[in-house]
Amino acid sequence: MDFSDAGCGLHEARPHHIVARYHRLVAERRRSLVDGIENQRAATLAAWIFNVVVTALAMTAGGIAAPARLADVMALAKEVGDVPAFANDYVTVRYGVFEYRPAEPRVAEARPIVLYVQVAPVPGIVNRHALEPSARVRPSWRPGVVPRAVRIELHKSPPAPPRLGEPGTELPHDAIEDGSWAGGRLIVATFRPYDYGVGAGRFPSVTTFLSDGVVEVWNRGLRQRMGVQAGDAFWFEAATRLTVVDDFPVAAAILQFVSK
Repeated sequence: MDFSDAGCGLHEARPHHIVARYHRLVAERRRSLVDGIENQRAATLAAWIFNVVVTALAMTAGGIAAPARLADVMALAKEVGDVPAFANDYVTVRYGVFEYRPAEPRVAEARPIVLYVQVAPVPGIVNRHALEPSARVRPSWRPGVVPRAVRIELHKSPPAPPRLGEPGTELPHDAIEDGSWAGGRLIVATFRPYDYGVGAGRFPSVTTFLSDGVVEVWNRGLRQRMGVQAGDAFWFEAATRLTVVDDFPVAAAILQFVSK
């Protein structure tokens, strides 16, 4: 019996023909997979660009383009009241109560709660920009929250603090000065959770919180833990340590009275 290739017809299925067909199938599969990945990436990028554009247009339609200018915010707000906050030998602080024009929730919740900080008799409104906290902080808009301005009447300058200050009470390293005059300056700062080496700075201040959280305040051996909400203003003596004891950072506008 003849068992040669010719007798059995095996010449039609030699191994190199099978291998070549296998490689063609693998190559086609790989090209199909790569094309699918590229198409998915393109679709994802297009969706991201669409969302960014829609968000920007929605915010602009609501009257505030990001980043918001103070003039844009003020154009949307109407004053509806004025209430006392606190007073001491150096300042009297009041809250101006405002309301915004109606807008869809996403636009409304992007507006700042604290509009401005004002010092009388001079220089008037101190901040040049809207007092918007970082996106990292806890969202502060909730039922019952109303936008406000902080109005400070200065009676006399507080005494100058020690020149060397107090260790562990300096401002966060990324704090930004947003306005100044001969008697002081306004600092916008974000305090990170459990950072025990920062504070409201060397000088006494009226500190207004721009977001919600729990903080621990230390000065001259006295320590107090308290919950704060966006818009709450406090008098802090010179060299006050401020520590966030919460899961989220807390933003604040610190109006320092710089005495010589």
